[in-house]
Amino acid sequence: MQAPLHQVGDIISDTQQQYRVVGILGEGSSGVTYAAENTTQSAVTVALKVLSLQHTSAAWLK
Repeated sequence: MQAPLHQVGDIISDTQQQYRVVGILGEGSSGVTYAAENTTQSAVTVALKVLSLQHTSAAWLK
């Protein structure tokens, strides 16, 4: 298995939210699930799934 894309302390963000990775909850063929803290809302912990396109079938991408 490859090394995870994100490490503890990394920031993952979109246009409205920002999350700090606090740990890895699990890894599988479809991607990695991270425990993360929402830095824009205090005391909110979430699970973020980052999908791997490496193991995704071409049919699913269409």
